[in-house]
Amino acid sequence: MNDLSRGLAYTFATGLLWGGVGVFYSKGTEKKESFYGFMFLSALLFFLLTWIFAFPQGAPVREVLLVAALMFPAGLSGQLGFWTMKKALEHGPHGIGWCIVQSSMICPFLAGVLFFGDSPSAGRIAGMSLIAASLLPLSAQGVPAVREDSCSGRFLLLIFAAFLLVGLQQTLSLVPSQCPTLSAAALSWRVPLVSLVGLGWLGPVLFRKTGVRCGEIGWISLLYALLVFLGQLGIYRAIDFLGKARSSGTAYPAACGMSILFFFVYCFFKRRERLSRRALAGIGLSMAGMFLLAIS
Repeated sequence: MNDLSRGLAYTFATGLLWGGVGVFYSKGTEKKESFYGFMFLSALLFFLLTWIFAFPQGAPVREVLLVAALMFPAGLSGQLGFWTMKKALEHGPHGIGWCIVQSSMICPFLAGVLFFGDSPSAGRIAGMSLIAASLLPLSAQGVPAVREDSCSGRFLLLIFAAFLLVGLQQTLSLVPSQCPTLSAAALSWRVPLVSLVGLGWLGPVLFRKTGVRCGEIGWISLLYALLVFLGQLGIYRAIDFLGKARSSGTAYPAACGMSILFFFVYCFFKRRERLSRRALAGIGLSMAGMFLLAIS
């Protein structure tokens, strides 16, 4: 397999993993006050998995510090984005909220074209345009019979903030693989450094005195952490291979498109969020866009 094929394989596998992340995140948000304990326990498990199974290689201190200068802000932005999404989901349906936040995939794609020399071929532009267009029918009341406040000002404001934060996280995550001065050993520090940021969830647990109720959230946290861990490894492998093929901006759009499809299937069968024709059309546009990105 060439670099492009390997990158796409990792990308689609990551999309499935991220769909699972969405499922267990959705379950975590339903735990009310236990949500903060869920996020901390998940972060702790993710930290342990990372430092046991993906221990970073020895690298020059200067290079590790450069990676840290990018990955710490990326990790913080991502954690804040997921907290903001949690607050938004208190006022709207999970399917629509997840879809809007995942639309932040547009940010790294544009960054790849504007700053990192990714080729803006007609096929890639068309594919990205289809994925972007799919967000309109999916976001505009794609699920019938939702609560009256689902598109309230608070819901839209919080979801848009989550969109920006997660988009920033995805874009910053692209930068290390584009730095020619960074060695492979230095790049191996990306996931371990990100894992440190999540431990900050201990703050809300202590401040709110919610504790960590392992009996209630233990298994959800374990599976969530495992999926996040595998997804982090997968997306960076995808970025590395696609970067060599000058298509690093494709990784996030394709993976997010797959996760959107997976999560909507979950919402349909498990959460009983029925899809309108508009939502089905949006899923079709997203899959068509992913196909164009894959073959371009």
